[in-house]
Amino acid sequence: MRDLLASSIAKRPVWTGVSKKTRDRATTALELAQAQSLIDKRLGALSGGELQRVLLALALTPAPDLLLLDEPVSGVDHNGQALFLDTVNALRAQQQMAILMVSHDWTLVREYADMAALIDKTTLAVGTPDEVFSSEAYAAAFPHTHGMGRAL
Repeated sequence: MRDLLASSIAKRPVWTGVSKKTRDRATTALELAQAQSLIDKRLGALSGGELQRVLLALALTPAPDLLLLDEPVSGVDHNGQALFLDTVNALRAQQQMAILMVSHDWTLVREYADMAALIDKTTLAVGTPDEVFSSEAYAAAFPHTHGMGRAL
């Protein structure tokens, strides 16, 4: 994984090789993404959660101020979801980066988000997860869940 990640950082094919400095950057990114144990694994041997952490490492290599995540734990088992999102939360605090995450999993939004937005063709509600899930806009958009906002 390290060499594949390093070649992506260097924007060169893996078979051309990369410098030690670039491999070191890849190693550091894998460590930040809690994926250091995957350094010597082959891409095809990774689980869904492991692959997401490697992709997170790749996204961290330019040291972004804003990290965009679109359904990052979709299809990942519960333990993998928790590891990924705990890692992202730790990175947010350590690296002082903003994170914008799209998720349809209301339980994860409630547990991990500081702010949430309910969007359906337009922005219907913005606030803390508790504010959004208890809003009139949420009740109107999801009438079958009326009164469940607190339980989610």
